[in-house]
Amino acid sequence: MGSVFTYYKYLLKKNLLSWRMLSVVVVTILILDSFFSTVRSFCADAEMKVSQWGFAIMWNNKYIVLCFFLIFIYAIANLPQDRRKERYMIARMGVSKWMYGQVLYIITFGWLYTFFIVIMQNLLLCPVLEWNEKWGGGWAALTDSNIILDSNVLVTVSKTILSNYSPMQATILVILIMGMLFGMLGTLMLCLNSYSKVLGPLVTSAIVFLSLAAKKDDTLYRYSPVSWIQIDCHYSKTHSNYPALNYIFLVLIMLNVLFAVLTKIRINSTQENNRRRY
Repeated sequence: MGSVFTYYKYLLKKNLLSWRMLSVVVVTILILDSFFSTVRSFCADAEMKVSQWGFAIMWNNKYIVLCFFLIFIYAIANLPQDRRKERYMIARMGVSKWMYGQVLYIITFGWLYTFFIVIMQNLLLCPVLEWNEKWGGGWAALTDSNIILDSNVLVTVSKTILSNYSPMQATILVILIMGMLFGMLGTLMLCLNSYSKVLGPLVTSAIVFLSLAAKKDDTLYRYSPVSWIQIDCHYSKTHSNYPALNYIFLVLIMLNVLFAVLTKIRINSTQENNRRRY
């Protein structure tokens, strides 16, 4: 257990095959199904199909954003690992490698969870799914607010996305932003949890709930990272308050690096690193 990669593999096996992760998988599937069941019902009644590009569209609903980001926070809320139980690993590999392994695990899990949602979304829509290079008629029909109200569909579709982004472009953008958002929230939680296991979930949850406030006041979009998953919220050609893509990626990269560095500084100052505790 002397290398970062060995400890990283140990964390993957330990956490991905845990009861906590099983609950994350089950709750994620149930919530996804509750949202997309209304889409399936609409398509069955209207005899329409939706394309496989729903992942880029679904985040337009603020409650979908809220649900899955809070599930992600729950999934990693137990990190860093209990130092008392892992004191022998820390003594053998050093606290810095111990921390690097957990940072790598958080980043990996963020991307795994992103692709898990992509796959499950298409599996749940399979009865009404058609593979198409374009957005398709099903998603286009759901841009009509009257249809949304009459059919009680929970997944709203933005005309801005369908009109200004190709399906592939929108999907790649959302996957990249989501993976980086999960990494940012995860490294922030790791840093804060090294002070208190209560502080991390509270602060990261507050960041998620800030996206609700941004829906009411668009001047907050620049300061609400979770809102950036909704790509119609950074179409800055018509809204000067919306952040541009280069701003989004630059800030996310900087925050990921910053929180990882702060975590290293914090953990390196602990007693496990043979330093005096003040």
